[in-house]
Amino acid sequence: MQMQLSASVVGLDSPETEHVVRALHAAGYSDLRGIAVTVRDCAVVMTGRVRSFHMKQVAQVVARRVTGILALCNELEVIRI
Repeated sequence: MQMQLSASVVGLDSPETEHVVRALHAAGYSDLRGIAVTVRDCAVVMTGRVRSFHMKQVAQVVARRVTGILALCNELEVIRI
């Protein structure tokens, strides 16, 4: 079964981006599946919306665990539903 990745086109050139997207999907939280992951100025950047500050932090922890990630910019927006 192939996984649909929601990384933006900019990030698909980077193996780190694909690894982060796969890790976010594997975490098992639906909020993390819609996060866009790109590379900007040598840093992995996560953008999108999540439903809580907890999910924002979970996304950051998951991304930081990916081998090869030296810098991470968490630009996720928390929206309350």
